[in-house]
Amino acid sequence: KNPLGVEGIRYVIDNLDNLYDLTFLDLEETNMEDEGFLYFVNNMSDGFKQMIESFNVANNSISSESIVEFSKVLGDMASLKELNLANNEIATLDASNKMASALSGLEITKLNIRGTLLLCGIENLVDSLPNSITHLEICLPPVGLRALKK
Repeated sequence: KNPLGVEGIRYVIDNLDNLYDLTFLDLEETNMEDEGFLYFVNNMSDGFKQMIESFNVANNSISSESIVEFSKVLGDMASLKELNLANNEIATLDASNKMASALSGLEITKLNIRGTLLLCGIENLVDSLPNSITHLEICLPPVGLRALKK
């Protein structure tokens, strides 16, 4: 566990533009929660959005509302190939639909949404996955599994 917290995440994000060749960013278990994640989402430079290929924010207690905000900029991350949102919350239909819409325009090859409490909107999310997907980690409760089988 890396207890950077909100202030540590702010420092990292404020200095990302100095890393000109950064393609992989792993912020798993940094305790950023919603405040740190929203700061990140709202302060990503265009350069960062264009160059990042792999982004991991698993295990950060990020809420559905913050996932909705992230979805608004996700479509601008044209180079993104791998996204790990595991053990955060995509528990609302709005979050699921916004994520589905954003993912449909990307060439994602690896997506991890294991443990995201995804109960509604799973059909839209799965239907919108790009043909480029080669690795999908998903763990659904029985309700979600029944929806997929329809």
